[in-house]
Formats: sequence, structure tokens, C-alpha cells
Amino acid sequence: MNLQFEFIDQGESEIRISTSSATNDCAVGTDALLYEQHVPTLNFNIEIDHPEFEATVLHEFGHALGLQHEQQHPKANIPWDKPKVYEFYKTHYEWTEEDTDLNVLTPFGGSDHLWGSYDKDSIMHYPVPNELTTEDWEVGINTKISMLDRRAMRKAYPKYRPNDAD
Repeated sequence: MNLQFEFIDQGESEIRISTSSATNDCAVGTDALLYEQHVPTLNFNIEIDHPEFEATVLHEFGHALGLQHEQQHPKANIPWDKPKVYEFYKTHYEWTEEDTDLNVLTPFGGSDHLWGSYDKDSIMHYPVPNELTTEDWEVGINTKISMLDRRAMRKAYPKYRPNDAD
């Protein structure tokens, strides 16, 4: 894909990383351009020796590059047990029902997302414990970039071909 990172210590940048945040979160894609230069656009609150460190970094950089949460894919059709989901996210993350709807339950619509096929293996998929569904349905902790994640990134950042500019 046509993408390179240039790491700088000071000056203007499109992605600004903080490791002193209370959360792991990131502005999605070009939304980062709306942040003032002194405001971080990607936040980490995970120790480097944590078993999920690499997966968390990959997930948050997925957001930085424009990827959304895969469990909210319009074709995911996860059989959520909503009361259990709300209780789980309230207990573990202190999220309100609105937070949970925004980050977990509400499917995305529109054509401005990089939707391909639904991908249970996506690094962008939250784990879905079987006990949070009404059927025998679950997704574990995805720790690697999936084939479909790579395909979405190649679509979003195609290789430059000189004849394309004509």
C-alpha cells in the first residue's frame, strides 16, 4: 500500500501520540486533522509488557488510518444480549449505555467507511464473549492484522502508478 510514517519529535503532525492517557483511543482517519496541534490524536494507556500491548497498538493505528470497529460492521449481525452487554461494559469500563451503543452495538451505515466483507478476524473487532450473546456466538481477542484488514488498507492507500495522474 502507499503509506509511510515519518516519526518526528516536534513540529506539526497529523498523528500525535500520548502515552499518559487514561484510555486507549484514537481519532478515526482524517478526523485527526480537526484536532489542534497540541492535542494528542492517539492515546495509549497500556504497559509495553502487557500481553495485549501489540494488539492494542495495531487496533488504535487501524483507527488512525481510518478503520472502524468491526463488530459495528453493517453485516456483522451479532446476536447481542444487550442487557448483558450494557452490564459488562459498565462493570469493566465504566461506560454508560450511550458509550456502549456508540462503541459496540450500533452498526455503522453510509458509504464513507472502508467496508468490505464482515471480518471476525479483524484487529478492529472487539472480543465478543459467548455469554454476551443470545446464541452460541463469540469472537476471541484478535491479535494480528487480518487478510481483510490488509485489503481495506490497500484500497484506502493504493500504490501510486505514474499513469494514474493523467
